[in-house]
Amino acid sequence: MSTLALTFIAPWTGLLAGALGGTGLILLYLLRLRRSSLRVGSTLLWQAAAQDMEVNVPWRRPRAGWLLALQMLAVLALAGAIARPVIDAGGGAASRTLILIDASASMSATDGELPGLSPFAIGGGARQAGANWAEADGPARATRLDQASARAKELVRAARATPGARLMVASFAARPEVRTGWTRDRAALDGAIDAVVPTDQPADLAAAIDLIASLAPEADGPEPGADGAPSLLTVIILSDGGLAPLAERGVPSGVDLRLLRCGPALEASVAGSAAGITPSTPSTPSTPSTPSTSNTPNTLGTVSSVNGNVGIVSASARRDYEDPGTLRVSARLVSNQRGPVRVTLRAELREALVGTTIVEIPGAAATALGEAAASFAITDREGGVLSLRLMNPDALASDNQVWMALDAPGRPRIVLAGPGERGVEADAFLRAFQQAAGAPPYEAIGREELARRLASPAGFEGVDLLVLDRITPARLPGVPTVSVGAGLPGAGVTLQAGTATGLRRWRAVRWDRQHPVMRDVDLAPVEFSSAAWLELGSLATPLAFGPRGPIVAAASTGAVKRLVIAPAIDASTWGADVSLAVMLGNAIDWLTLRGQAGAARWTTTARVASVVAVPGASEVTITGPLDVRAGERGGVRSPEPVTRAVRVPSAAGPGEPVPPVNAIPPGTPTSGATSPTGAASPAVPIGPTTAGLAALGREVALGVPARVGLYQLMGTEPGQSPLAVNLFDERESSLETSATITLGPGGPRVGAGEGGPSRREVWPWLVMAALGLLALESVLYAARQRA
Repeated sequence: MSTLALTFIAPWTGLLAGALGGTGLILLYLLRLRRSSLRVGSTLLWQAAAQDMEVNVPWRRPRAGWLLALQMLAVLALAGAIARPVIDAGGGAASRTLILIDASASMSATDGELPGLSPFAIGGGARQAGANWAEADGPARATRLDQASARAKELVRAARATPGARLMVASFAARPEVRTGWTRDRAALDGAIDAVVPTDQPADLAAAIDLIASLAPEADGPEPGADGAPSLLTVIILSDGGLAPLAERGVPSGVDLRLLRCGPALEASVAGSAAGITPSTPSTPSTPSTPSTSNTPNTLGTVSSVNGNVGIVSASARRDYEDPGTLRVSARLVSNQRGPVRVTLRAELREALVGTTIVEIPGAAATALGEAAASFAITDREGGVLSLRLMNPDALASDNQVWMALDAPGRPRIVLAGPGERGVEADAFLRAFQQAAGAPPYEAIGREELARRLASPAGFEGVDLLVLDRITPARLPGVPTVSVGAGLPGAGVTLQAGTATGLRRWRAVRWDRQHPVMRDVDLAPVEFSSAAWLELGSLATPLAFGPRGPIVAAASTGAVKRLVIAPAIDASTWGADVSLAVMLGNAIDWLTLRGQAGAARWTTTARVASVVAVPGASEVTITGPLDVRAGERGGVRSPEPVTRAVRVPSAAGPGEPVPPVNAIPPGTPTSGATSPTGAASPAVPIGPTTAGLAALGREVALGVPARVGLYQLMGTEPGQSPLAVNLFDERESSLETSATITLGPGGPRVGAGEGGPSRREVWPWLVMAALGLLALESVLYAARQRA
């Protein structure tokens, strides 16, 4: 049976306003002006004045009339409007209300609408998180999550006015989190709302629907309402509406699902240069200045600091195939601004500036964001942390910077084969260079050992580079090779030697300075005394030339690279010249660093991060996020680094949960239920390490990271720390707001509004009624005066 219930969101405020207004109206009727005495000849013409003086006697009861009644009704109507009455016209008794708060990355956008509220009006949770309120010049700007928290508290006050109503607070981003049990305790509910801190995770609406389905009436048994009808579960989602539609999921039966949109209106969610936004300039003097925003379509503007946003939604770093010492870095940027914008992108490697570029992004269309690409070529042979950072502040800080961890290339294992029996007859300079450049232990072999290893398929297993000094192998080695003073017939390179007629000493004629091996190599001062050159097949490329032909050549057989040097080192002055060390160093990079490999390591806030613990480790420690410059550049305070410890059991089966070692720090949000007193039950801490940690052998799942940035790891295998975490979500970067969310095939479309379609505030009608009563009172008063 349908019911119609009237409740008040602010009843005490309305009562106070009615009392003050009614008292003031009565006082106006009681108080009369004191008149001065006037001597007249007769009172026959002053009968009405005499009657009026009698009425003006203090404390005399005012005479009842239509004017007083209309004025009193107008005061009562205005007081009722201040109390904010709400009509519930649901299909059943809504005895349970789930307040579901969206804490995804887009809810951290600094375009929330909270007029008249200070940063301290939101609650301790937002202040404790330290990432909700912008620190830019001018009045403080709230985030969408701040707006959602304030409206959630209004919903708590309104719902508690219904007898028997119980509420639950939950949040969701990449996964849902239940913050309280079913309760009417306002302190516990408000505390749970304050504990919802922002995350950098994308919103997973499907996971939120799974939580709603588990709380639906059919999931935990029927619960009749006051009139015996089945109880409804009212779910109010506080979100900006930028949620991916679910084509195969519908609203569970017995659930009244509503959307309360937070953030700017749909048409204001994409800010353009034509909106009259004051442009901002990059914050560092080294960044080129950008032109001012203009209404002309051909002028590029900077990103709006109000609700415009530019984000990095993907990035990659790979080593060049031909020159593995060069990193090819690319990034994809999107903009939600209607007009074209120009932004500055800065690349840093090991905290040192390695590149800056200006990126021009076209304006966003009705159905697509503006999109542009940027690229860098960075010379790197050491690895480290590579970051790309937008220097222009905008509404969302978490997509303004990305991090990528580049593994430092290890020292290669080099084997030197000399012309003697034990390898000690190899050139002294080559022996010294191998000891300096190669990984220990030092290994030199002779002809017989070389032949034995070449005959075995696993003879050079684990070897990164083979250096042949004046030895022509019977078969082509299966590893990268440098051949000095000999050829490599299997690679199409044959050594030619003869008498240097008329050339007792000769120099190189020319060399390819663009090839990675010959970069920074100067052969001009080097003198050679032996007549040696190379005959090249189709697989070889000449790199340097002498009087009779090529003297240095590169060859590739499949995926294996080779380098051949015709003159022997001891038959030249090359060993004493720095150019040989430079060339051999370049050759090691070119031969041992794998092109298209060495891809940067990173994860996102949408997937589970996992690491491998070192043998014997009892726990893995995670500290982060360490790099907070993205928040500083974006004008928003970033969270402080937090340390978590995850136990690594010595014998754990697949999927066995692993409890944390350390206790839950005060203020850490948890996934457990909360008692009516507000005390949280024991639970696994969420954030950088979320609940449900598991170990598969020595592989430890760290959960879905909550914030972007760098995380330092201890107790893991070498090369896994730091852990780089990025957002990389186009929907979150778009800061999209929507009036509806779509669930199920072809709908339904859940609409947005103040409390949804079945709960309506009626205070505007009361205000219009008060204005109508005052207008009627004015007409009656004027008519009486004319009479």
